[in-house]
Formats: sequence, C-alpha cells, structure tokens
Amino acid sequence: MQSDEIKEIFSPYFKEVQFPRGKVLWNEGDTSGMMVLIIRGSVKIYRIMPDGNSVTFFILHSGDLFGFLPMVDGGPYPVSAETLEEVSALAITHNQFRDILNKNPSMAFPVMQYLSSHLRNAFDIIAQRSSKDALPLVASAFLKLLENRTSSENNVTLPVSSREYALLIGLTPESFSRKITELVKLGIIIRMDINSFKITDAEKLKEISYPMNFL
Repeated sequence: MQSDEIKEIFSPYFKEVQFPRGKVLWNEGDTSGMMVLIIRGSVKIYRIMPDGNSVTFFILHSGDLFGFLPMVDGGPYPVSAETLEEVSALAITHNQFRDILNKNPSMAFPVMQYLSSHLRNAFDIIAQRSSKDALPLVASAFLKLLENRTSSENNVTLPVSSREYALLIGLTPESFSRKITELVKLGIIIRMDINSFKITDAEKLKEISYPMNFL
C-alpha cells in the first residue's frame, strides 16, 4: 500500500495545511495529533533523550505519510515531529480519523498495510546498520540527500546537525566524520561548508551504497 493510494481513499476527508519551518507538530507523549501526508517539504521525527540531546529517527519527505499511530493503537505519540522547512501537506485530525473509522472500519486496513510496509523496512534498516563497514551507509545517505534536493545542482546539505544525522543512520559522529573524509579523498564528494557538500561522482556513490528508504 502506497501513500498515493491512501491519499485517494481519504481524499474526501483530507484538509490542506501549511506549516512554517521549525513548527512542532506534536511532542512525545501527546495523545492528540493528526495523520499527515507531505506534499512538499520535510519533517524530522525525533526524541529528546534523558541527557537533553535530540536523536532523529527519521526524516520524512514528499509522499510520506505519518502521525497515525496513536489513532490506531490509542496510545500517546512515542516521538516528536518538527518541520525542517516550510511544509505543505494534507492532514486529518485525530478526532476526524476516529469518526471516519467508526463509520467505516474497513478504512483502517490501508493504513495498517502502510504501517506494515514500514515495519518490514525497519528490519532491512537493522540489517544494514549491523554492517561493519560504515562507508556504504554514508554513501547511501548522501544519495538520499541528492534525491531530495530542491535544485538541479549536485549540492546537498545535511537537514539536521552532523551529530543528529550520524545517529540517524546508525553511526557515531566520529565514524560519520571519518567516512565523509574518506569520500572526499576518493573524489566522490567535496566539502563546501560544515554541513554542505557537492556530489562530484554520483555513479561511484551508487556503486558503494546500500538501498535505503528511511531518510
């Protein structure tokens, strides 16, 4: 089940919404929220750890659907969500979603299918992150950044801090930094700024990367 199918099924109920950059859509522990389908922009899914540091689990982009878990299991949100840039989206509130399912319980099925596909993908992510070689992970992450860039140039920018991004792909900040240096030495990327890079050899990047769908 793809998000465009859910978009079609729920089209009579979705409402167009706009969120500014830095908007917290909900916090971990909240019990009300919304199901969101991103049309344009990106959102980070994260948690604030006991030491006060933020750990990003996912970065979602156009076509991604999220925010529906509490509507399915009745529990609170296990993570927080914040826009990384201006976001255009379609949304259904928690109460609206419940009303829809009360009238037509079968409409929960496509959402459960979508959730199941992400759970299966999570197992692949675990396998990828268990690899002893971190270079394919970093190469894959840069390929994903390249796919989601907003310009035609091969310049990419980390959407969060390098520390958060390293943890997002399952690496320590130190290992992430070393592998970036390795890619620079290989002539595959050029460091433009602290978190900005230019991809000079996308084909080589593909050769050494894993297929990844979680950034």
